[in-house]
Amino acid sequence: MSVAKKSTGKKGNAPQGVSEEEKTILSDAENKSFKRVYLIFGEEDFLKQFYKKRLLGALVLPGDELNYARFKGDDMTEDEVISFSDTMPFLSDYRTVLVLDSGLFAVGKGDSMADFVGGNLPDTTVMIFVESAVDKRSRLYKAVTKVGLAAEVNRKNEEYQKTCVVRAFARVNKKMRDINISYLLDRTGPDLANLANEMDKLIAYAYDREEITKEDIDAVVIAHTKDHIFEMINACTERQASKALRYYHELLAERESPVKIIRMMGTQYHQILMVKEMRSKGILEGEIAGKIGIREFAVRMRVKLASQYTKRELLDAVDLCLAAEDSFKEGLMGDRLSAETLIVKLSQRGEQG
Repeated sequence: MSVAKKSTGKKGNAPQGVSEEEKTILSDAENKSFKRVYLIFGEEDFLKQFYKKRLLGALVLPGDELNYARFKGDDMTEDEVISFSDTMPFLSDYRTVLVLDSGLFAVGKGDSMADFVGGNLPDTTVMIFVESAVDKRSRLYKAVTKVGLAAEVNRKNEEYQKTCVVRAFARVNKKMRDINISYLLDRTGPDLANLANEMDKLIAYAYDREEITKEDIDAVVIAHTKDHIFEMINACTERQASKALRYYHELLAERESPVKIIRMMGTQYHQILMVKEMRSKGILEGEIAGKIGIREFAVRMRVKLASQYTKRELLDAVDLCLAAEDSFKEGLMGDRLSAETLIVKLSQRGEQG
């Protein structure tokens, strides 16, 4: 069986936000109709590994060491990879070559590999490159795109992640309300590997219950520093200085520095200010999320807080954060006392407003 130049099957019901190249990888693996070479690169490591495994699962029989080889970075030479790739398979349809972080996709590098891929790669060999750094001007990149497929796998949007959550829970007969999915995604951040790990924990924690709740998320999912910072600001807004200080001491116990906490508070107040200004101009929450680089669910939380402040109060809050950092740098006050004083002042401002 020769390697097909184009896959012929349907590309399936992939979540929104998946590129055509990513869909093609899934389709090729499902239909066993492969390109001669694949390049998988980009910033989303979890999906890069997922696509790699789908291709290998469709190409390589368990235990077949004669027709499969794995090469990585400094432990390989171009000649070694080419030599293995330029050999006919033994009692198999394909010879499969996996190359990880080769460093060959840079200008001035990979010329021998580019010549081989572009003109001498056998039809019975499938090469899979999984790379962290790729220069699209390189000869090897251009050779791959000429005879195979290059898929750039970047961070996915919230709709993609929501679809993944719904599907993953449905496979184990569990469900979660949409508002709680948004809450989960805000807690886990954009990293899909982290999301997958936290979902596994939630499934195990819920055990025989069908619905996974917000209380489950609070009990199981690790809160990030930014979550505690936002909870501190929420407490300040509610004029609860003691509650805000409790969150502050929890962050100290997690070895966060007072100066970092002050800076992150300033960033959060600045985000709330930007959200307030953009909403006043009629900009929708989804567009705001894209402009300031946070999730739509997080925008909605900031809209709620922003409604409790005037623009002047938010500007003053940002100034207070800057002044607290300056007081520490200038030696007027210790870092811990600077942060504690800031929290108390912000809570008092909420009471005055």
